[in-house]
Amino acid sequence: MRKVFDIVVEKSGWGKPLAKGKGRGVACTNAYGSYAAHVAEVSVQGDVIRVERIVAAVDPGLVINPKGVEAQIQGAASDGVATALHAAITVKDGEIEQSNWHNYEWLRFDSAPSVEVHIAGEGDSPGGMGEVGYPGVPAAVANAVFAATGKRVRKFPIRVSELE
Repeated sequence: MRKVFDIVVEKSGWGKPLAKGKGRGVACTNAYGSYAAHVAEVSVQGDVIRVERIVAAVDPGLVINPKGVEAQIQGAASDGVATALHAAITVKDGEIEQSNWHNYEWLRFDSAPSVEVHIAGEGDSPGGMGEVGYPGVPAAVANAVFAATGKRVRKFPIRVSELE
């Protein structure tokens, strides 16, 4: 865990100052025999939160397909950002309001952050990659929003008007 944490701290430029309304957050995950760390860089202007950049480091043990590892982490980052900022299922009058993609907001290309993946695989056997890249992303985004606003995130999707 320490190895992937040190990599994302270095590669993200952690500690370098950001403009007002911007913040960085970090989170780490240990699952399925793999370790991952993410730094999210966000901007908050008015009620709009934008994840501008995700820097990820992963140690899945023995790496068999580096491009596959990179793709898994990139896809997981997109899902994590969507969960943090968009994905909501609401109920009105006992019925779910969302029925399909036209009224269920997910991450769109125009709001997708850049995702940098750094692989630090070592070991004799491969770890899992399918899920390890996801859990840290919403947490890193929430921590970045706190760094940008000074207000804690208590639920997803994040709404600036609901921050404490």
